[in-house]
Amino acid sequence: MAAIYYEESGGEVYHIDEMSQRLLVYVYLHGRSSLVDAVEPVGATDEQGIKKRVQNQLGYNASGLIKTDVSEQMRLDKQLGDRIQTLSLTESGTEFVRKHRAELSMPADVAKLSKRVSELQVYNTLVEDLIDRVNTLEDRLNKLE
Repeated sequence: MAAIYYEESGGEVYHIDEMSQRLLVYVYLHGRSSLVDAVEPVGATDEQGIKKRVQNQLGYNASGLIKTDVSEQMRLDKQLGDRIQTLSLTESGTEFVRKHRAELSMPADVAKLSKRVSELQVYNTLVEDLIDRVNTLEDRLNKLE
């Protein structure tokens, strides 16, 4: 998959590599997403890999395609608990995904789903072929009787 070079109106050019493309598509498809949830589908090894891409390529200090928010969860004892960082697309991020949708690399979960659908189509064709063969054999058997 080729990288996409994105030029912002200010003349800045950003390199959007394959993992960054998968992250953009994942957030586009799933909406606001936590870093933890995005790790596996985009093919990152951990949250730091995603944070690095957001900081260097996709966030406000870079191309501005993704924004991050931090929220704190309350525990049952009404104390502040874990801080959760979430990602969402900016308006320009949504436009970017729509404009480049044919070129973008898909997240692993979408790619797996696509592969399964194509396998099902092949399987369905094989099943129909086997049914036709069984029907033909039944007809031949009935004629022999």
